[in-house]
Amino acid sequence: MRAPSSAMPSLVPTKDPLVPEEGDESFEEMPPPPPEDKATKLAKTIRAAETMVRIAEQKRRRGQFRLADDDSHTLTDDEKQLVAHHAFISELMDGMLRHVRLDGGAEHLVRLSVDPYLKSLEWHPPPPSSSLWAFFLPPKRARLAIADIDAITLGDKAAAISIAFAKLSGDTPSQLAGTLVVQCASAAEATQFVVSGAKLMAGVAKHRHPRNEDDDRVIQENASNQMEASSDGDDAPHDDEGSNNDEA
Repeated sequence: MRAPSSAMPSLVPTKDPLVPEEGDESFEEMPPPPPEDKATKLAKTIRAAETMVRIAEQKRRRGQFRLADDDSHTLTDDEKQLVAHHAFISELMDGMLRHVRLDGGAEHLVRLSVDPYLKSLEWHPPPPSSSLWAFFLPPKRARLAIADIDAITLGDKAAAISIAFAKLSGDTPSQLAGTLVVQCASAAEATQFVVSGAKLMAGVAKHRHPRNEDDDRVIQENASNQMEASSDGDDAPHDDEGSNNDEA
């Protein structure tokens, strides 16, 4: 029988072929990457700051909504409606996957959202991980202005809404361009979609024709002219009363 070997394994480190030795000229030192210009660094810094602010705002907003939901017994009916509106708009800003149908065409699964200025709806193709990606060519990114919104019954679907929309030319909505049918997750979501959509339309109409500085100046001039006219009328002598006294 062979006796077990008592020799210890060699612990001498082997040479790494990727690490050059001193005096080895076969390895060329890689030049350092070119430095980024100030504009590129500033753009990256701004994008990172905007992302951090947006994430912090979303967390703060969700925390407020959660607190309001927990203490809903202390809220009035108007406050509850406002909380529900803000919660729905927050979810819509993050984007929700919904089936849509444009002008009675084919049904597509898109990521429906509202722009940060709450002026228009947008939809994007679903993420590549979606199983429906390989079955049809997803619609292109679209942006539209809400002209009218109503809850409808769509066959055997649970709930849906119909949105009459106008395409945007820049930031100005054009004439009515079509109808978008959105399949909602529930009847409550469809109702809230209609209520929140009406609030969005009212906000867009309010800010579409804002009062400018010229209008404010004209209003102030008219008010000052009226005040001067009223003060002049009070200080003027009463000729009728003086003539009546002379005749008496």
